[in-house]
Amino acid sequence: MSLNKRVAVAKLEARPALFDLHADAAERAELAARNGVLAIDSLDAHIELRRLEGGRISLDGRLGAKLTQRCVITLEPLAQSIDEPFHYDFGPAEDLVDPAKGEVQIDLNSDLEPLPGDVLELGDLVAEQLALAIDPYPKAPGAQLQAPAESAESDGKGGKNSPFAALAALKPKV
Repeated sequence: MSLNKRVAVAKLEARPALFDLHADAAERAELAARNGVLAIDSLDAHIELRRLEGGRISLDGRLGAKLTQRCVITLEPLAQSIDEPFHYDFGPAEDLVDPAKGEVQIDLNSDLEPLPGDVLELGDLVAEQLALAIDPYPKAPGAQLQAPAESAESDGKGGKNSPFAALAALKPKV
């Protein structure tokens, strides 16, 4: 099954509904381009959906991926593995509206997400989790930045280069 899996919210029950999603080659290539990685070799997700009281939906999942990124120091290809759990709580949009003000209130301490309509698009949720799980600064083991070589702008006394060295030369001598 590809990542394109739509689940009708009305059909969910208290008994868990289980879904296994596997990205095909075209989906992996599109997600690699979207996330700025060299390649995604595999992407799988195992998802459990369950209806809770009050029209709420609980989603528990596990994301697994193997991908190739560039090391931020050496720029060499670097293999990465992702194996992470994730969780969403969805609720009716009305649960987010303050009845006194008639406005949607965002509670930063709540994990409740508004239901995006009558359908949950599981592939979109998996793609979102992948983007959050990718290391933004992958570094190969042992890779280190090297100190820059001393340049003509140095103070000549073995001190570090300063972006203000040229300004210091303009300072009047007293």
